[in-house]
Amino acid sequence: MQKDEMYLHKRKNGFYYFRRRVSADLIGIIDPKEFHYSLGTNVRREASACYGAAFMQSEHKINSERVRLARLAMRPHVSQEDLSGRLAARGIQITQTGISKLENRQRYVMDYEALAIAKALKVSVSWLYGQSQNVR
Repeated sequence: MQKDEMYLHKRKNGFYYFRRRVSADLIGIIDPKEFHYSLGTNVRREASACYGAAFMQSEHKINSERVRLARLAMRPHVSQEDLSGRLAARGIQITQTGISKLENRQRYVMDYEALAIAKALKVSVSWLYGQSQNVR
């Protein structure tokens, strides 16, 4: 990720904000084109402490969309039920409802689940997390 894609930004009102651009392949899928969260403080040290939570919130949105995109990009398409079965074969128990919640940003993906999802959908973990443009 380039240096200017994520940063703390201080507005004229004195408060700090987290900003992160949406990667080019997700523009139009995730609106608006950047994440912009108030960190609720005008003290840089406090803003830096809040940065991680804002970063994780943006990661959650990116990851959720990429799971859905990868599932639908498979030929033939992989249903949520099919993905649930593929994960069960790898020892990961996520129901169809759980996958739906994940895709609708109502559930977070654990690290061990991300690895299994990536393998089941034949994509890289770094792509799921928006760290790479290379799908495989």
